Amino acid sequence: MTTYFIEESRVPDFLFGLGASAVYGQTAREEGSDIEKLDTAHPAVLGFRGQRAVLSAKSFLFPAKERVAVYPSARYRWQPTAEAEQTAVVAGLRACDLAAMKILDLVFIQEDYVDPFYSLRREALRTVSVDCAEPAASCFCTLLGAKPYAADGFDVNLGPVAGGYVAEAGSDKGREMVMAAAKLFREATPEQVAERDAGRTACEKKLADQNAQWATARGVEKIVAEAVEDDRWLELAAECAECGSCSAICPTCHCFQLYDQASDDAAGPHERMKVWDSCLLSSYARMAGVGGMKATPRPELRQRFANRVIHKFAWFPQTMGLLGCVGCGRCIDACLGGGDLRQLLKDLEPVEA
Repeated sequence: MTTYFIEESRVPDFLFGLGASAVYGQTAREEGSDIEKLDTAHPAVLGFRGQRAVLSAKSFLFPAKERVAVYPSARYRWQPTAEAEQTAVVAGLRACDLAAMKILDLVFIQEDYVDPFYSLRREALRTVSVDCAEPAASCFCTLLGAKPYAADGFDVNLGPVAGGYVAEAGSDKGREMVMAAAKLFREATPEQVAERDAGRTACEKKLADQNAQWATARGVEKIVAEAVEDDRWLELAAECAECGSCSAICPTCHCFQLYDQASDDAAGPHERMKVWDSCLLSSYARMAGVGGMKATPRPELRQRFANRVIHKFAWFPQTMGLLGCVGCGRCIDACLGGGDLRQLLKDLEPVEA
């Protein structure tokens, strides 16, 4: 894979020169950072060298709320929205975000089922990922066997070095992006590549050091699979506030519900909406019946709490071949009850006699 170098000051020129309908990038803030829409008229300070953003790529591919149908109507036919067809560039994603996108692809783009809303946005998306230089205190990707830098799944990846970034194209889209801005890139020197690699090693060490207390002797998939019938779930769920924050912020959670409402569209009087849902909420999986609602299959919080953990670390690997968690740590930051998924996994590990 050819490596290039781009100066820090030329990165905005690269992003805006791609001709995309919208450009989003990780911006620097006094506290943390987020991915925001960038504007050439009011350029923002990019925060690629800081901790991963609060927002992941999920919102760009799987919006929190969208209309999926209008009915009854003899003439209404679903058509992709202009927004879904527009090319968007999202810059500043991390390796965990790319891993999460791979999980969402498995869910929404399958051989026997393709979500048209998701697939259109996925095809229109251009990703620029960045190696982690400064992991957040909650990051734990290495505990799951992952790296804080991307090996694949990106269109263009940037590795921070002095004065700029070592860049690589990882897809046909990425090669087109680099070629479109060829004048901004030059071939990276061996010294620059070595500096990028040293930064990767340093970040891995930081993550290993900060997560040493939560390291497990056995793989998390095996630990959770053996804990399905564990009688400690009530105790482990004690901190959960049942707010759904972890599901909302998680880059891999993909549960949704459909509901109908009146429509102001001339195509039909009613519309069907798709919105994010959370398996932790008491309303999740409720069923229609006499009295308005039958009993939910998981009436107790401990059951729903256990289900979320087991799904990510046992059932999803069994059905999809991947862990359903990427170790980004966003759920730890968002938890109103102060829960820490790393500690939960550590607590689930059997104590050797």
